[in-house]
Amino acid sequence: MQANEQPPEPAKQQPSANPVVVEAVIALVAAWGSWLVIPAEGIVMHWDIDGTPGWSLGPFGFALVAAVVTFVMGHFITVFVASRTGFSWTWPAPVALGVFWVAQAGFQLIGLGAASFGWAGALGVACYFAPFWPMLRRAQASGRDEADPE
Repeated sequence: MQANEQPPEPAKQQPSANPVVVEAVIALVAAWGSWLVIPAEGIVMHWDIDGTPGWSLGPFGFALVAAVVTFVMGHFITVFVASRTGFSWTWPAPVALGVFWVAQAGFQLIGLGAASFGWAGALGVACYFAPFWPMLRRAQASGRDEADPE
């Protein structure tokens, strides 16, 4: 290198993948997983107050709804959380929604009926917050270390 030459600028780190592509892939995996779980006769999507099953969706319809809702709602949750907290992981919300859709179909398949929605929702919420737990524990541990004057 000569004296008047500038060193090359370091390459800016590019994100590993476009967040929309990641969310779309997760939505397609959720659709595929729910399609595998649903029986051929379909899945009940609504129950009357007395517990009578209402309308249902077949495997293709349920997979389509799972993909669209996982992608759209997952993207909006990710954008909303990022705007409020600065947290920019793109996969927890779509993964949680995908888990919800597959779990709802699976829970109905094993006979939980109307309770499948609640159990699938609880599992989806747990999947959403699971990645945050180690971060919170590390932050608490580092906070204790700083406060401990040893």
